[in-house]
Amino acid sequence: MEVEMAKSKTMMRTLFLLVLAALSAVVPAALAGNENPGVLPAGSHPHGHSYGEWGAAWWQWALGIPAADNPLLDGDPLAEQANCPVVFLAGNFGGTSTRSVTVKPGTTLYVPYLNFLVWSPNDLAYGEAIATYLGLDPGQLSDEELLRLAANFWLDDAAATITLEVDGVSVQNPTQYRADTPAFTIVDDDLLEDFGIPVEPDNIAVAAGYAVMLTPLTPGDHLIHFASAIDPPDVPGFEQPPFELEVTYAVTVAPGAPSPCDN
Repeated sequence: MEVEMAKSKTMMRTLFLLVLAALSAVVPAALAGNENPGVLPAGSHPHGHSYGEWGAAWWQWALGIPAADNPLLDGDPLAEQANCPVVFLAGNFGGTSTRSVTVKPGTTLYVPYLNFLVWSPNDLAYGEAIATYLGLDPGQLSDEELLRLAANFWLDDAAATITLEVDGVSVQNPTQYRADTPAFTIVDDDLLEDFGIPVEPDNIAVAAGYAVMLTPLTPGDHLIHFASAIDPPDVPGFEQPPFELEVTYAVTVAPGAPSPCDN
């Protein structure tokens, strides 16, 4: 058993060193071809930005909306949208949500179905514990590297179960759309303030997540459904509870619909 655990930790240490070197977690198979025609490839740059860059923009948007209106809490799905022609959809903080949204033709939908955010200084101790667990020296890693290590350790592919359907058609290999964000600063933290979570002005944030960018849907009614569950690995001093969500969006594509493009 001890030999098996040592081998497992060695493999994990190697994996996360590669993640830190690449600063991205995109599965190479995603670059070989697009097995999901309605989804923009993981290695693409929709509207001039990578999947990871869109992930950072999504977090900036989601964290900046007060709890009363926040789409993560089943608030207005178009609240503070400002990335025309991209419209962000949202998961939740666990549990089941059913929502509806109406968008204009030509809208690109960004759909995150499991993601995880960490920032300094709040989550540095978690990153340090993971580094120590993996046999790394936390003192040799920058704050960004510790955060990136933490985000990718929590979002363990082997511990996740994910389904994503668009109009009843399953998206194949949904974990291929995994990406790290570049490091960014949380500037607008209205949501975190509402939960009493402090954010220092000079923070550094990093997120890892699974998300797709859908090609524009045809006019009419559509259904987007995703369900994700994960039992993150534990490290000494940081027990991570299982997390599960299920979200269904009824999407109507209609000319003249409200749009961020009108703002």
